[in-house]
Amino acid sequence: MGKSSKYIDYLIILGVLLTGMWQLVFGQAMMKWDIMDLYLPNNNFVTEALNNGKLPLWNPFVNSGFSQMGDPATWYPISWLLGFIFRYNLNTVHFEFLMHLYIAGIGLYKIGESKQFSRVTRIVLAVAYMFSGFFIGNAQHMTWVVSAAWFPWVIYYFTRLQSNPGTSVSMKLSLVLFLMLTGGYPGLFISTGYLLGGYLIYYLSVSIRNRQYDLLKKQTLFLMASVAVFLVLSAVAIYSAFYVAPLVTRGGGLEYADEAGGILMGSMPPKALLSFIYPLATAKNDMDFWGTDFSMLNSYFGICSLVLLIFINTIKKIPREIRYYTLIGIFFLLLSMAEVFPFRKWLLVLPFMDLFRFSSLFRLFYIFFFLIVSGHALEIIFRDLRIRARFFNFVIGFSIVLLAVNVSVLFMIDEWNFREIFSEDWTFFLNKAGIKERIFLQGCIAVSVLLLMAFIIRQKQIGRANFSLLVLLLLSADLIISVQLNANSTVITDFHPGRINKSFKVLPSTYPIPSLAVNSSENNDANLNPTIPGLWKNLGVYHKLPSSDGRSDYGYINQSNALRNGTYDAIIDNPLLFMANEISEMGIVDTASINPYSSRNIGIMDFDNNGFEVRLAIDNPGYLVCLQNYHPDWEVIDNDKKLEVIRVNETFMAVKIEKGKHDIRFRFSPDRVIYFAWISIVSWLGLILFLAVSSLRTGKKDAFFLSLALLVALSLIFLGIRIVRQEDSRYYEKLKSKIKQESNGNMESALQILNVDRPSEITDPGSDTKLVSIDVREDIAELISLLEEDEQDHLFYGHVNKIRYPFVDYIIEDYYPGISEINNMGNAYWILATRNPKEQKQNIESFNGFEGEVPLWNLKPEAMDSLVSFSGSTSFRFDTNMSFSSTYRNNYSDFIKSPKKAVFVSVAVKSESEINSYLVFQVNRGGEIIEYVAEGFEKFYIPGQTWYKAFLLAEIEYRDIRPDDLISVYVWNPDGYAFWIDEITLKSY
Repeated sequence: MGKSSKYIDYLIILGVLLTGMWQLVFGQAMMKWDIMDLYLPNNNFVTEALNNGKLPLWNPFVNSGFSQMGDPATWYPISWLLGFIFRYNLNTVHFEFLMHLYIAGIGLYKIGESKQFSRVTRIVLAVAYMFSGFFIGNAQHMTWVVSAAWFPWVIYYFTRLQSNPGTSVSMKLSLVLFLMLTGGYPGLFISTGYLLGGYLIYYLSVSIRNRQYDLLKKQTLFLMASVAVFLVLSAVAIYSAFYVAPLVTRGGGLEYADEAGGILMGSMPPKALLSFIYPLATAKNDMDFWGTDFSMLNSYFGICSLVLLIFINTIKKIPREIRYYTLIGIFFLLLSMAEVFPFRKWLLVLPFMDLFRFSSLFRLFYIFFFLIVSGHALEIIFRDLRIRARFFNFVIGFSIVLLAVNVSVLFMIDEWNFREIFSEDWTFFLNKAGIKERIFLQGCIAVSVLLLMAFIIRQKQIGRANFSLLVLLLLSADLIISVQLNANSTVITDFHPGRINKSFKVLPSTYPIPSLAVNSSENNDANLNPTIPGLWKNLGVYHKLPSSDGRSDYGYINQSNALRNGTYDAIIDNPLLFMANEISEMGIVDTASINPYSSRNIGIMDFDNNGFEVRLAIDNPGYLVCLQNYHPDWEVIDNDKKLEVIRVNETFMAVKIEKGKHDIRFRFSPDRVIYFAWISIVSWLGLILFLAVSSLRTGKKDAFFLSLALLVALSLIFLGIRIVRQEDSRYYEKLKSKIKQESNGNMESALQILNVDRPSEITDPGSDTKLVSIDVREDIAELISLLEEDEQDHLFYGHVNKIRYPFVDYIIEDYYPGISEINNMGNAYWILATRNPKEQKQNIESFNGFEGEVPLWNLKPEAMDSLVSFSGSTSFRFDTNMSFSSTYRNNYSDFIKSPKKAVFVSVAVKSESEINSYLVFQVNRGGEIIEYVAEGFEKFYIPGQTWYKAFLLAEIEYRDIRPDDLISVYVWNPDGYAFWIDEITLKSY
């Protein structure tokens, strides 16, 4: 077969992939669960560190820091390349997922090629594998997906090495093993290693039995060379993993138990065998029925592939290879059901087999071997008309059995619910359908596919080429339908990626200086959640903000103990750095000795993922406490003198310093890891260079240019080159230049507000320039205070390396309705606005000044106060017995008459102190609250100011709000405070 035919096949596989995953391809949905909560932030951190010229050794942005280097995926060069080319965001992780499905499909194609299958059979195997239940059910577990993507390549090059050993294939085996280790799940790599051991024993025994001693010698030498190169490539990943293992909670062997964390956790229940025919049933998250996580159940690889597998094993005279593959597949099937069969327990005698849970991961192996058998069966049917005729009868018989099952299930379901597939949509039906309804629907599809297969077989007038093409179309359609039926359950959620991508555009590219005015406990996912809609875990990573919580598979044992004993929470309500006078002999910080104002004398001069530099001056000796987790590789240098790092409160660190001025450098310096990192990195470049030269010598120009491109890209990463890199000071200079330009033009009178974390870098800001530092949502009150006091006609607002709260835009627009320009330039962001706009982007949907009856608001006369008001003559007064204000209610269709992106609500508030009352926007459907947004007044309170404004932003652009849904806006006073409100304004944008 020529190269052009092969590339056409690759395009066909790609076309099927894009069709089956069209929601991700066209940006209509985002992936869900672990891939968003763990894989995306981890890879974002790693690639951002590299783009800043830093090795990803320490991650300070999750759980008070952990050694990122211990995660093998940290050293996966595919993610490095994607982050370098695109910058790692939501689109990138979607692309990486689809890319690995494609790699998996091409891998099965190559397996089929090695077995001399026809082109159609290869494509069928590729589609069946990349759309199998393993990839669809475990889509959230990206490391599983990566392992499964490289697994067929490992088998392909290993078998080639045994049959035709040589340098090139030996090095390619090293490469794919390395990629599977660093990008994949350790349990799958360990299992693959033992499988390769079985293969090796078989091949060596064949060579010895046939007395092929020259071949045996070559097999041994080239395999040893491959293993040696693999170990060098993986040196940093292997060393780091073993080095970190004793420190983390998941570093040791697991117990043989089915509790959380036990080896039996994630065992595949026998009921999951339903997924071979009814994959839609496993898309129902019913823990009572399945007894385990429903994402671990799907084993589907096509109804026709299953029938081919069973049929071919009913024929007596077939190659022994088919029987062997079937038996190997059955062994892994039994191995996956660890709670039923003892095989998983028996394997615990082997090294490393106690390091992973989820025996359902063995689904990968039996799906792989069963598909090879199905491929053999398809080839026999293509060329043997007698076997094809027997297969026709088998398909009809199998269809009758499935039809009988469906008829019996029909009496156990609420068949009237199926009308919703047509009256609503099929996703609405699936949300309500139980397992029996799903079995019935999938059964109808399966019977239809099999009957179509029988019909195609029966058409004797069509030639073999057309018969093969029809089979390919039918099998591909079956798998695409299966993917679409299951995708909403285990692959995607209907949250539109556009909102997240919009937020990613304004995230910092360099490392901002952490604020010491904010306690570490406040840097958490809950407080950062409004800044990136749709994501809710490890948000500090994206903002490059040291965070006290998050989710990681590499949490420290010390931190776990500290959380359990209360020593973690005892001091977490302090800034990242602070001074304490006393630490007990047990290493516990005396909280009474903590200087609450000490952070004012501490300045962080530089900060990155692997450390920071601090300048401070103290009048008395004491302890500088750092709320990052202790690790033996932290070193602290004070004026070129190395200080002893003390572990405090079981998990944090501190150093003792004398009075006076100090320039202190905290650096995470695992010297051996760095040494192994450079060994691995140089070996990566060397191997790619070797493969490029080898490809050029053998005339494979496409492989040569691919290798050359990889070599250049990786070299750029290692050299720390980033064309768009700019220092913060240059951003400030741009902002100052923009202010000057606008001031000399049409901004004769302008308020200039800069939100900065390094005020010292702003030289001569000018009398009209106000400096603020908005680090958390509560700091927005500082901005509001400036806007309240100002009477200028124009405004320039800019910030660098700061969290861009969407609030800022809308609050500014409330005071300066004429937004003339909003611009982003890397880390910098600015707004130009005027008080008197020529046209306004917002519509005032409702205004209640409490001066009388207002349409769509209920009236509470008893709460009207004519003695106090923000404007006009009356306001609404809350007393200690009143929980709710007047409420605005309107249908969504009447509330917003044209498409809008957001609803913005403001209210004037008068209170004597901070109050825990809320401005609320909610959407009801049929008595059920489907959307709820609430903003507390305490974050807007301005001491000493009679009235202050509170705001609420509800982004509705991608919400599933229907025309007859009920919109409500009100003030809620759950704790019975006494205060006044006035001028509630609802705007739509």
